[in-house]
Amino acid sequence: MNQYIDSAVNQFRTLLEEQLERTAKMENAAPAKDWTSWPRAASC
Repeated sequence: MNQYIDSAVNQFRTLLEEQLERTAKMENAAPAKDWTSWPRAASC
């Protein structure tokens, strides 16, 4: 039973670390482009 818990903890730790890295990259990235002012494509 402990091996399943340890495995789950390690997977969750990896997920959290990846998300923290992603958050740091997003904070340091250029701002997202604002597409709301662009004209809309004509619908068919």
